[in-house]
Amino acid sequence: MIVETLIEEAMRLAEEMEAAGVASGQPVVSTS
Repeated sequence: MIVETLIEEAMRLAEEMEAAGVASGQPVVSTS
């Protein structure tokens, strides 16, 4: 379904952003 695809995409992007933040040495705020 489209909704599931959007959720998976959002989670993937969030993981990439978190990884990028850690790699660049910036503090990462987790909202989970």
